[in-house]
Amino acid sequence: MEVDDCPESCTMIIKKVVVNATIMKQFPQFNGHRVLLVDTPGFNRTEASDSETLVQIKDWFTGLPNGCELGGVIFLHDISNDRVTGINFVGDSISREFATLSVVLGFTKGAKISSQKITHRIDNLKEGYWKDVIVNGAIVERIDHRNDSESARAVIQAILRAYLDKCARKIVIPVVGMAGAGKSTLINTILETQNAEVRRDNGKTCTRETKDYTSNNIFWYHRSCIIHSVVFVDTPGFVDPIAFDATVHSKSTEHADKLAAAGFDFGGVIYVHDLTSENVPDAWSIFLYLFEKYKSRGASNIAIVATKGGNLRDTATSTQRLKTLEKNQWKQFILRNSQVFEVEKLGHPSIQAREIVDAILERYQPTRKSSTDNGSTSLWAWLRNTFL
Repeated sequence: MEVDDCPESCTMIIKKVVVNATIMKQFPQFNGHRVLLVDTPGFNRTEASDSETLVQIKDWFTGLPNGCELGGVIFLHDISNDRVTGINFVGDSISREFATLSVVLGFTKGAKISSQKITHRIDNLKEGYWKDVIVNGAIVERIDHRNDSESARAVIQAILRAYLDKCARKIVIPVVGMAGAGKSTLINTILETQNAEVRRDNGKTCTRETKDYTSNNIFWYHRSCIIHSVVFVDTPGFVDPIAFDATVHSKSTEHADKLAAAGFDFGGVIYVHDLTSENVPDAWSIFLYLFEKYKSRGASNIAIVATKGGNLRDTATSTQRLKTLEKNQWKQFILRNSQVFEVEKLGHPSIQAREIVDAILERYQPTRKSSTDNGSTSLWAWLRNTFL
C-alpha cells in the first residue's frame, strides 16, 4: 500500500489486506475465518469533503458479499497535528451507533513533538472528542515510530480481543432427556472433562439443578459468524422418581432465559434417550414444550441422541428399537427436521460426540448482536446507520 509522510491523504482507492496468519494463530476462535483490514481515504483531505469520503467508503462496502461482518473500527489520529476536524463527527458517530463494537483509537507520529505535548493533546482528546467513545469501551493505543510493526500488531490484537469479548457469539445448548440416559456423560465426552457429575444407577438422575459446562480449549466453527464459546446446560432428567417433569421444565426454561439475558444465543437442544429403557416418555409433549419455550430462539434445531444401544444383546435389537422410535414416538420431531444420532456406548470418542454439536451449529441461525436498537455488528446495519 502507498505510504507518504505528509498531511494529505495518499489513499485514493479503498483496498483490503488479509491479517497475517502469525497474528491469527493467537486467536484460534476465528477457526478459519479470514480477517481483513480495509485502508480508506482520510477525512479532511483536499480532494474530497468528509461526506464524499463517507459515500466512497459506503459504496465499496456495499459491494462485499453477504456474511461479511464488521469486526471493529480503527480510528487513527496524527497527534503531531493540532487540527481535530473530523474527530468530533466520527467520534459522535462511533459513540452513538457502535456501542457493541470494538473500537481502537490510535495516535501516530508522536516522534515529531515533545512528550509533554503528546500527554497534553491525548488528555484533551480523552476528556473531549474521544470521551464518549472511551466510556463505551474504546481502547487507546499509541503507534510507536520506533517499532511500527509491533505497535501495529498491538492495535490489531487489541481490536480482535475486544471483538471476541463483545461481539463473538456465545451459544447455549440445553441437554435434556430421560433420567439416567447419559446427559452428563455426553457433556463430559464432548468437552473431554469429568466436570459433570455422573451416577451409574440406571433410571435415576444425579443432576438435581441445571448447571453450565464449557471449555476454553475447544473452538467451534460456523460458516458465517465467529463463535466465542458454546455452553452446555445439564438438566435434571424426565421420568425421574424424585423430580416431577413439570419441575424439570421450569428449571430448564428459567436457566436458559437467564443465559439469554446475559447475552447468549440459543443454539438448539440435545435430547438424550436411553435405548435400553422400556420407559419412553411422551416425546410429543416434550417437543411441544421445547418448541413453545424456545421457538423464538430456534427450538426446531433439535438433535435426538439415542444412547446405550451397545448395551443391548445384539445390534439388531438396538437397530429395531431405534427404528420404532423414529416411526412412532419421535415422528413429530423428525417431521420438523430434527436430526437423529446414535451413540452405542457412552465411552465413544470425543470427536464423534462433537459431530452432534457440529450438526446443531450447522443449522444455527445467528441473531443480530446489538446492545441498542440502533447498534449492530451487521455490516449492512453499520453502513445504514453511518452513511444513509
